[in-house]
Amino acid sequence: MANGPNDNGNKILWWLISLLTGGLVGLGSHTITGNADHGSKIAVLEHQAAETEHRLRQIETKIDRLLEHQRRP
Repeated sequence: MANGPNDNGNKILWWLISLLTGGLVGLGSHTITGNADHGSKIAVLEHQAAETEHRLRQIETKIDRLLEHQRRP
């Protein structure tokens, strides 16, 4: 293969494409990691909300039983 005048231009073009592709992949992986972190935080908060709701139901049930007990003569 002969070295023509466009060979250096093609090398520079491919170098730029690979550099930009690497940068885009880096940004994309950062975004995906951030989304995964947010997803795990949301899952933890949903679990805590469900536990709190369950505990509140237990407390309400106990209060209802106490009130019924007090109403009985």
